[in-house]
Amino acid sequence: MAANEISQVCYNHPDKKADFKCFDCKLDSIINVCAQCNIQVHSLDVFRAHRVEQLVIKVDIS
Repeated sequence: MAANEISQVCYNHPDKKADFKCFDCKLDSIINVCAQCNIQVHSLDVFRAHRVEQLVIKVDIS
């Protein structure tokens, strides 16, 4: 995996695909989380202000 490539696997569940990336959960990196983790973590008051974006998965159909 290239240094600037972000894993498409959930940070908490290695068997699940990541659907969101959070810029604030870890100080030194961006982490990816599945939809379940995103709801559970970012619905808590202390984490609501985190910057989260939905991942866009590029599909190569060549």
